[in-house]
Amino acid sequence: MSTKTQVTTQELINDTQIRLFIISNHASKSIADMAKDLGIVHQQVTAKYKVLIRENAISREDSLPKGVTIKTPRVKKEPIKKHKSKTILEAIDETNRQLKKLNENIESAEKLKIDELGNYTGGGKQKDLARDKMVKYISRTGVEGVVPSLMFTNTYIEGNILKTLPNMKFVGIDDNPKVINQLKKNIRKENLPITTKVCKISDMIFGIDADSYGHLILDYCGNLFTYTKEIEHAIDNDIVQVGGIIAITFSKTMRSGTGQNADFIRSLSNTISNNNDDFRCDADRQNESYFYNIIGRNYAVREFFHYHDTSPMSLVIIQRVK
Repeated sequence: MSTKTQVTTQELINDTQIRLFIISNHASKSIADMAKDLGIVHQQVTAKYKVLIRENAISREDSLPKGVTIKTPRVKKEPIKKHKSKTILEAIDETNRQLKKLNENIESAEKLKIDELGNYTGGGKQKDLARDKMVKYISRTGVEGVVPSLMFTNTYIEGNILKTLPNMKFVGIDDNPKVINQLKKNIRKENLPITTKVCKISDMIFGIDADSYGHLILDYCGNLFTYTKEIEHAIDNDIVQVGGIIAITFSKTMRSGTGQNADFIRSLSNTISNNNDDFRCDADRQNESYFYNIIGRNYAVREFFHYHDTSPMSLVIIQRVK
């Protein structure tokens, strides 16, 4: 995963207030005056001032030359068309309006979170229903043990399973340290007995002995083709105990094209029948056929759940039966 800088809400507010205040007052106030009004050191204003110039957010005839630092740049006084200076309260009001809009955008973005691999990591009514299904199936087994889980930063599934199976040992997996750090904060907030590990989920599958795990929660959400090797390895090597669940979510969109992904899609097409009574779409038929072909005799498919909040997804619940 890519590295993304995380800032606190207060840092975002402070940064936005400084930016807006400079934009509103740079034409009529010096850096020293703006720093005094904001209650910060002038170096902070100077640094933000340069950023705004580079971003073309403000335009000054006396813009700072590259590499040159000035302490109190001022605008030459114009006898005509004087700019009205905003008070700090007016600037804060404007900041609050911007933050309100930002919060609306964040709430909208929460419905569709896409990481750099194209993985859907957000929420929605259908996604919540899929999570509830995972909770239900795993809780009903009574099987406890170590459970590697791709939980991103969301502990909903694990927290609810722990209510029924308190001895479950969940391990939150992600190869992005910043995701793990946020997950740790959420775990502490919810006071849950969950450990974490910075690694790829494949590291928890390949080279693992049989019966090592109680369950596997593979909330991939990306294209199925990307994960077939580790899914098949987990099943072929029985790394989940008898009675344990392997829960897998993935994108069910099947796209044509070239390369290995196209070959994989064509191979799935060859496994489905042309039964006129089968009204499922091709993607559903292909995906379901794939899992029925790899589970062998030791596993059973308990449910396929196809859902669509903001992108077409599938959940498959597989249980080891012997």
